[in-house]
Amino acid sequence: MTEEISAVEIDNPEEANELLAPGEATSLTKTLDTVVKTVTDQGFYATFDTDTMEGKKKVFKATNAAFLLRDYVETPIACVDMVFSPSEVITEDGEAKTVLAGYLVDNEGNVYMSSSQGVIKSMVRMLDQFGQPDTWGEPVEVVCRETNTNRGRRYKFLDIA
Repeated sequence: MTEEISAVEIDNPEEANELLAPGEATSLTKTLDTVVKTVTDQGFYATFDTDTMEGKKKVFKATNAAFLLRDYVETPIACVDMVFSPSEVITEDGEAKTVLAGYLVDNEGNVYMSSSQGVIKSMVRMLDQFGQPDTWGEPVEVVCRETNTNRGRRYKFLDIA
């Protein structure tokens, strides 16, 4: 892919910095850079083997037939894998923009998609702090939550249930 992907745009950088623990920014930045580079080079980033037919089907399902995470706010999701890929969104000005989308795969094979900056940051933080899902030993139960920003906008993020 040659199109530049806007990984995580931050409306209020001061708020974003408050979300990071000391020393965390460098590690998170490296994890985010890895995800964005892989998506840019390969068209997607997956936390599972995509060389098998089963893996290819899983990526296809994630990027083609996912539920919208915004419809499942406050619903526990037993996350076992993640996928990131480009997604086109329409800005408030009516312009198309390519952003990074995240897909949570649960233990029953259901997939939940979001292009929310807060959700993407949460997913990257999970990879950074917990490692790849194949090392977790069990699903990590997450819940999508919403809060207001200082500018009065809604901010979605993942919390551990």
